[in-house]
Amino acid sequence: VATVIGSLRTGAPGLALDAPSGGAEKRASAPASAEVRVDPARMQKIGIRFASAERGPLERIVRATGTVVWDETALVDVSLKVRGWVRELHADSLGARVEAGDPLFSVYSPEIYAAEAEYLEALRARSAARNSASTGRADAMVRAARARLRLWDVAESDVAALVARGEPRESVPIRARSSGFVLEKNVVLGGAIEPGMRLFRIAPLDRVWVDAQAF
Repeated sequence: VATVIGSLRTGAPGLALDAPSGGAEKRASAPASAEVRVDPARMQKIGIRFASAERGPLERIVRATGTVVWDETALVDVSLKVRGWVRELHADSLGARVEAGDPLFSVYSPEIYAAEAEYLEALRARSAARNSASTGRADAMVRAARARLRLWDVAESDVAALVARGEPRESVPIRARSSGFVLEKNVVLGGAIEPGMRLFRIAPLDRVWVDAQAF
């Protein structure tokens, strides 16, 4: 029976077989054993455990410190497509709670004011039309004027109020499209607004993220 001499540590030269007696010739010809025995104390020290192989779920609990942050996929930005000036400011502080449909602020915009007047004029022209050809043109004008208001984010309720009032309104409310909390606010009372400016950022709390690092 050959004896294994050496160390399995990293950087060690390796293992060699040594026969009970004889020279290098005998060591080379000595049969190698199929078993490697490790001292039980050494096994306990390095944490070797034995168990039968079996199928089962592979789970591991990882504990890490995390930060609760907004769900980035649910953030809503509020901006306008026209130039204007802030007349009334309802959501006036960071962290304010807003509901979908609530007015955030009111804006005076010459473009929106002109579009409201055009829509009312188109409605009056359609009411006065007497033949099918005139009615068709009037319908097209009404649809075009209504589409312009919709594209400029004038709410349906405000369009209905415009029709009931019968005259344009100088200050048009800009309403929240979703419920949440004001995360960013870049407007002040009387401030000028340019197209594309991010005026508000609203973050809902229906679902949040936890940002953590797991090593």
